[in-house]
Amino acid sequence: MSMTVKDLKEYLNTLSSEYDECQVICQKDPEGNGYSPLSDVDENSIYLPDSTWSGEVMDLRWSAHEADMSEEEWEEMKNKYAKCVLLCPVN
Repeated sequence: MSMTVKDLKEYLNTLSSEYDECQVICQKDPEGNGYSPLSDVDENSIYLPDSTWSGEVMDLRWSAHEADMSEEEWEEMKNKYAKCVLLCPVN
């Protein structure tokens, strides 16, 4: 099950203030095969799933040319797929 921004906000609001200065670390995969500090959050993307566990992301700030599409194709793509928020690790 994937988490929404609403779910994340609700969870973070349950944490006591002692966690306010804790660093946020991103786990590479469910098995814990690597970790990296969170470096950025980006809300300007759409998510194109390949399966229930992976997919591709396209930046909404791209032009149709940068997305390698016609203007019409790019507008369709932006309307077809859900916006997403990316949590970007350092590594």
